[in-house]
Amino acid sequence: MAIHHERVHSDQRLPFKAFVFAAKNLDRYIPAHWHQSMELLFCISGKLNVWERDTFHQLHAGDVIVINSNVVHSTQSPTANHILVIQLSLPLLMAVTEGQYTTEFIFSLNTVAQPALKTQPLTAQLETIAQLVMHQENTLADRITLRARVIALIGYLVANDTTANQQQGTVEESLQLANKIANYINQHFREPITLHAAAQFSGYSDGHFSRLFKAFFGMGFHEFLSVIRLDSAFGELIHSTHSFSDIAKAAGFGSYRNFYNIFVKYYGMTPGAYRTRYLYQK
Repeated sequence: MAIHHERVHSDQRLPFKAFVFAAKNLDRYIPAHWHQSMELLFCISGKLNVWERDTFHQLHAGDVIVINSNVVHSTQSPTANHILVIQLSLPLLMAVTEGQYTTEFIFSLNTVAQPALKTQPLTAQLETIAQLVMHQENTLADRITLRARVIALIGYLVANDTTANQQQGTVEESLQLANKIANYINQHFREPITLHAAAQFSGYSDGHFSRLFKAFFGMGFHEFLSVIRLDSAFGELIHSTHSFSDIAKAAGFGSYRNFYNIFVKYYGMTPGAYRTRYLYQK
């Protein structure tokens, strides 16, 4: 399953996208991707697994996490849940923050990693937005109210949950390079590709390529490659009866042991245990 750059489209009358999804079972898996929009995920009920770059978080009711622009992430629902999703376009954030988002700071909200950030004012704002999204009739008054709440939310995040951005280079330059690299990896991840081969394709020395890669994706080349291969293997694991060894080799891991170790690292259980759990809950 390929990693891709996702373009987020919003209602033309609102400069953002907000919705609530309800997952019923383990079928709901969103593979690794990134987009220019910032994405906020608020767990209203149930649980949601989130992989942000090479880090795993499990959201429970009341938890919230912000995925910054151009950050590779994927999600999977281990239980039935209700999740509020707010996707804020980069032009909107640049306008509201007077050009400082991504150039000066990024958002750092993650209540799984930092439970102290789960405050009553933040929760109240998100619950209000969720209610507006679920029950609005899309009238002019509804859209104005929702827009005001979302802008207020951005203000809260800027005041309470930011960190200095260490990434160098413009967003446009970084995105062009990331798309070029991702396209190459999508085409070759099932093969024994190397950092050297990817660097040559991109037109950089190994060292410079490695630094650029880390700066954009927030993880090393080999970790990124493992995430892509794991995405490919995950679909086969739950939707086929293929052997674990065949799944591992088809995804480019080379051996079941490599697949096993990466799977346990990201999912916290063995491939066999996960397949059994999935089949049991279907």
